[in-house]
Amino acid sequence: MAGPFKILLWRCAGATVSILKRPECETDHNKVAAIGATVLLTGILAGLTGGYAFYKTFKTYEAAVALGCFWGLLIFNIDRFMVMTIRKKDVSSLGRAGRVRAKAMEVFGSSPRLLLAVLLSLFITKPLELQLFAPEIDIEVEEIKGEMEKAARKLAEPPKPAPGAEGQQAPTDKAEALKAENANLIGEENAAYDEWQKLNELARKEKAGEKGSAADDLTGKPGPGRNYNNRMDAVRMARERYDKMVERNKKTIERNQGEIDRLSQTTTAIETTASNLRVAADGLAIRLAALSNLTSKDVREPYSQFDVYRLQGSVYRYANWGLIAIILLLELSPILSKIFSQYGSYERAVEAEEAMTKMAKEQELSRLQTASEVVTDSKEKRKQAILAFQGTLLDDLASEIPTVCADSKLTQAELEELRRSVVRMAISMTRRSLADMSPPHANGRG
Repeated sequence: MAGPFKILLWRCAGATVSILKRPECETDHNKVAAIGATVLLTGILAGLTGGYAFYKTFKTYEAAVALGCFWGLLIFNIDRFMVMTIRKKDVSSLGRAGRVRAKAMEVFGSSPRLLLAVLLSLFITKPLELQLFAPEIDIEVEEIKGEMEKAARKLAEPPKPAPGAEGQQAPTDKAEALKAENANLIGEENAAYDEWQKLNELARKEKAGEKGSAADDLTGKPGPGRNYNNRMDAVRMARERYDKMVERNKKTIERNQGEIDRLSQTTTAIETTASNLRVAADGLAIRLAALSNLTSKDVREPYSQFDVYRLQGSVYRYANWGLIAIILLLELSPILSKIFSQYGSYERAVEAEEAMTKMAKEQELSRLQTASEVVTDSKEKRKQAILAFQGTLLDDLASEIPTVCADSKLTQAELEELRRSVVRMAISMTRRSLADMSPPHANGRG
């Protein structure tokens, strides 16, 4: 008696449980269960490795679990479908060439799944490699991060000057220097403006006759005078000096501000690039790049008498291909176990069941065709009988009408009416005859 778990494995193998439970199929119970176990374990392995890859991509357990389960179910369903569609044939009566040809046809029919298994093995091994070589990958990631940080700093640093040439400032330092220069120019303008306004105020006080401090040197006499005129000359000179300074500094300030804006955009671009590099340094891509570096150390590092990097690269590369081979065998195991399994009693019972089902359908179709032919033949016979009866009836009526017309004195109109009545009567009699000849179910009664 098969237990629930074995029945589950049978269903995983795509077997028909009702057929497999028959006594004659008892010898194939373990074979089908083993195929189902490989299908189930392959789906579980695909779900675990896919979930790990999705976790490294999305950084959330919820997305990793959901997408990992979906990926595992997808692979499980594909394997189960392929195992179900591979039909074993009885090749015991064939020669060696025939058996090889039949096996080749099975392999050819499974070629899409075999190709998918190769691709899946390459995909599945990457998360496993990332986990197995995590310590070495972390070290390589730190090296890559260091190179990225150097690249980011290089963008922010000014280029080195040529021998004998003056060095350039960094964008941020140059922008600060230009801002300081603009601030100095604006400060000079403000000082000139304040000087102009101070002289203007002293001239106003001189004209108004106000007295100020001893430093102001005011006469205290109202009205214009020589001292007032001298002060107005000083005001005009201060105004001209201020206007010239503003005109001169305007071009310099605008040029400096344009350079400051350009440097600010450059600094923003550098910061954005550095931020993108830091974000990229924490993703799945950089870990794959680190793994690629580990497996190709001997390619990019010079060979020496004792090259540790070459040794590491060979070890990681051999481990990589070994892991791919293992996963490939696991991925191919459901298909290979089905292809290389022997033709057994279960396959024989399935073929017999299919043959019986096909025979029953053919018999049912033959019965329906025979019944249809009988019905068609019966309708044709009834039609011929009706036509014969109608012809006989009309002949009899036609032979009787002249006799009736000769014995009776009928007008032409009465004769025509008699003929029409005879035709109507013949049609009515024909219809009654058809109704009497119809089968019992003709009117919907069984």
